[in-house]
Amino acid sequence: MKMKNQYKILAEKYEQVLEAGQEPVMTSYDGGRIKEWRLNGKLHRLNGPAVKIVGRDGREEWWQNGKLHRLDGPAFVDRDSGQQEWHQNGKLHRLDGPAVVRPDNYYAYGTKEWFINGKEYSEKEFNKEIWNRNPARQNILKKASDETGIEMDI
Repeated sequence: MKMKNQYKILAEKYEQVLEAGQEPVMTSYDGGRIKEWRLNGKLHRLNGPAVKIVGRDGREEWWQNGKLHRLDGPAFVDRDSGQQEWHQNGKLHRLDGPAVVRPDNYYAYGTKEWFINGKEYSEKEFNKEIWNRNPARQNILKKASDETGIEMDI
C-alpha cells in the first residue's frame, strides 16, 4: 500500500507535459533528487529507468508510455528497502520467479508474491501454471510415464 501511494504522489506532484526530445526534468522531492524522463507528459524511457531517485531512497523505476514496464529485470527497485517488482505494461508479471520480492528487513518479514499478467497466484499455483505453459510438458510426462509405468499428469 505504501508503494502505491508513492506512485500516486509522484504522478500528481510532477504532472508536466513535455515535448518529445526534451532533456529529462530534474526535480527535488523529499530531500532527494529525482530525474525523470517524460514523453508527451507520460513517464517514458526505452534505454533505462524513467525515474531515478538519488539520495536517501536510491530508487529506480522503468516506465514506458506511463506504465511500469521492463522486460529484462525488475521495473521497480528500491535500494533502501531492497524491494523489487517486475512489471510489464503496468501489470505485475514475471514467469521465472516471484514478481514482488521484499527482503527480510521489509516490515520485519521477507515476502514474495507471484503474478502473471496482473493475476496473483500462490507459489504452488504459479509453479503449476508455468508447468502447464511448458510446451515440452507432454514429452516430459510421456517419458516419465514410460519409464515408471505410472500415468502422470499435473
